[in-house]
Amino acid sequence: MVLSDKTRGVLGKADLDLSQYGTADFQIHRLPLTECAYEDAFIEVRLKGAEKRKQSTRNTPAATGEDISMASSIMALQEDMDKVQKESVSNAADQQK
Repeated sequence: MVLSDKTRGVLGKADLDLSQYGTADFQIHRLPLTECAYEDAFIEVRLKGAEKRKQSTRNTPAATGEDISMASSIMALQEDMDKVQKESVSNAADQQK
């Protein structure tokens, strides 16, 4: 990370490892500046990590096991209904002969 000031320009560089920050509390890290004109210069960084939530491509909540089971049951019912409709059409055709 490069640090700068509006009046002084670039002050120096500091290494920031984001893996050091957890999601529980803010943590303060004192990062020494390298390539800086000021001796023993540092910057204090106070950060708190946050877990990224995975977004559904359709902006809908993720399906639960119950949702999947229900969808499976609905598909089975639709297949059975299609079979019954085909049988009734076939039976009607047979009765007309």
